[in-house]
Amino acid sequence: MRHLITGGAGFIGSHLAELLLQQGDEVTVLDDLSSGKRENIEYLESKSSFRLVVGSALDGSVLKGLISSADVVYHLAASVGVLRLLKEPVHVMHNNIGAVQSVLRAIDESGSSGCKIVFASSSEVYGELKEHPSREDDSLEFPAPTDTRWSYRISKAVGESMCLAYARERKMRVVVVRLFNTIGPRQNADRGPVVPRLVTQAVNGKPMTIFGDGRQTRSFASVREVVDAISRLAKDDRTDGEIFNVGANQEISILELADKIRLLAKSDSPIEFHPYEEVCGAGFVDVRRRVPDLTKLERVLGTRMPLELDETLADIVRSHQHVRHARP
Repeated sequence: MRHLITGGAGFIGSHLAELLLQQGDEVTVLDDLSSGKRENIEYLESKSSFRLVVGSALDGSVLKGLISSADVVYHLAASVGVLRLLKEPVHVMHNNIGAVQSVLRAIDESGSSGCKIVFASSSEVYGELKEHPSREDDSLEFPAPTDTRWSYRISKAVGESMCLAYARERKMRVVVVRLFNTIGPRQNADRGPVVPRLVTQAVNGKPMTIFGDGRQTRSFASVREVVDAISRLAKDDRTDGEIFNVGANQEISILELADKIRLLAKSDSPIEFHPYEEVCGAGFVDVRRRVPDLTKLERVLGTRMPLELDETLADIVRSHQHVRHARP
């Protein structure tokens, strides 16, 4: 099969490209390298079945040429990271909504009716639900626009709505994947994700910073599990027009997570608590719990044996220690 991955030089996109190539498929990555890094995929560039196109998913003329020869389009390109959405909410809205619109329009206008699009949405669309775990058919609860996370959350919800509208009206093949917290090597700490930030601090002997009281809970899935699920959903005709949670349902508090990382890194870094306002400013509302209901995913893909969190964290710690020891 021939695959196009927008944002394929990013954390999840680069792992997805690697998996698809291992399966014997052809992969084209479209990335403007504003968030993704060429070093994430440079080891793939020697393969004849891989191609990197440096460009934007907002550029319809580039997209049309690439989509015309693709069986599946994975739309992962987006402005991500808590710190970016706090500093550049206008850019986040414009980029995220504009990119999915551009991709859908390019598929529609190219007449590639058999091409399937996988839209990478986010668990952020759930907001602060009263019931847990989160199910795909739960009503979404959006906060007031004064909540500083609003721009990213609404941009992903609009993207979902656009994809499903094209599926209904234009008979486009679409599957929406709501990605929960995903971790693994190559994840960038400077965008705000908690795991690479805590690992970097522990490995370098710096204070490990926790925002809030540390009792908020999340569930963390290995990027290897996530890209495997995404690729299988893309190739299954039963997923057309559907939404799937993709992640892990092993819930853990951020304080427990920090303790695990410190133990795995054999670090004596102290843990420091900071109020959200210190880094996020006024108006930031944290979500106390975030855990997916994976019943629908497992019904389609079959019961999965998820990687243990400790195993995934150990891989990340080793990768950070390798980078630190390799520095001159």
